[in-house]
Amino acid sequence: MGQFEEVAREVASSVGGLPVAVQLMDTKEDVEKTGTVGEAQLSGGDAVYYEGNATLADGQALGQKLQSIGYFTAKAPTCF
Repeated sequence: MGQFEEVAREVASSVGGLPVAVQLMDTKEDVEKTGTVGEAQLSGGDAVYYEGNATLADGQALGQKLQSIGYFTAKAPTCF
C-alpha cells in the first residue's frame, strides 16, 4: 500500500491536490485496502505528510511535536 500512497502523493496536484483517497482493488474491482494521503501545513513553512489511516489531526500533532523539539530547520524538511 505504501508504494501506491507514494504515487498518490506525486500525482495529487493533477487530481485536485491533497488529501487523496487511495483504494487498492482486486481484478474484480473489489476494494481490498483503503488509505488517505494528505499534508499537514505547519507554521514556518514546515509540513508533514500523513498516509494510511492517519488523519490531518495526527499529522498536525506530529508536526507540532517535531517543531517543539527543534526537528525542523530553516530549510523546511519534510517528514513522512
